[in-house]
Amino acid sequence: MTACACSVFLLRTSGAVASPDLCRVAGNLERSLSERPARLVVRQHCDDPSLVFVECCRLDAVDRLLTERLAAAGFTEGPQPSGEVVLREGDVLELSLRGNIEVDPVAADSGTDV
Repeated sequence: MTACACSVFLLRTSGAVASPDLCRVAGNLERSLSERPARLVVRQHCDDPSLVFVECCRLDAVDRLLTERLAAAGFTEGPQPSGEVVLREGDVLELSLRGNIEVDPVAADSGTDV
């Protein structure tokens, strides 16, 4: 059996909505459900610059991440968050490290937030 790769939307509107407008609304709704705007956040620890935090964060959660979690944990130094990155279902983010950068296996495997 083959799987259907389509979406079905039921839009209830007043009869006053023109067909082109309804198509535009349906397209915008589908995009808003399938695309996730995000930003990449990179911060260094204020006392130990060798400790670096990297996260791909939902657009609406960046300020809370910076002001609450990271500031409380001492990760206050670094560049501004990236511009908007649009992620879709199935997208994969890859992080490449060069030089003398190592991933802490305890932190990588713990699955816990800072």
